[in-house]
Amino acid sequence: MLSFWLLFALALFLSLRLRARQMALEEIDGRPRLSPLARAILNLLGVAGGVYLALSLLVDFLGINLPSRVSVRGITFEPLAAVALTFALLQPWLLELYRRFGR
Repeated sequence: MLSFWLLFALALFLSLRLRARQMALEEIDGRPRLSPLARAILNLLGVAGGVYLALSLLVDFLGINLPSRVSVRGITFEPLAAVALTFALLQPWLLELYRRFGR
């Protein structure tokens, strides 16, 4: 269970660091703004929330029955929220791959 939390913390740290770097490079003007880390956290939560809403609507539309809670190694969570957070953590790497190789 400790290895899961260490892996999760590492993925969270690396995802936020890459998001902060990408956002810092996009800003040019000198106006007061949120720090890149604060913006990266807001972006991560926004993406995860959007993915969660989309998945929730898709599951409702298709009539798929999912358990409301799942327990894995003593950790109880909502499956759709876990999938949404996973997609949000992977999003900056997928965007980086697209920018480098997709054009």
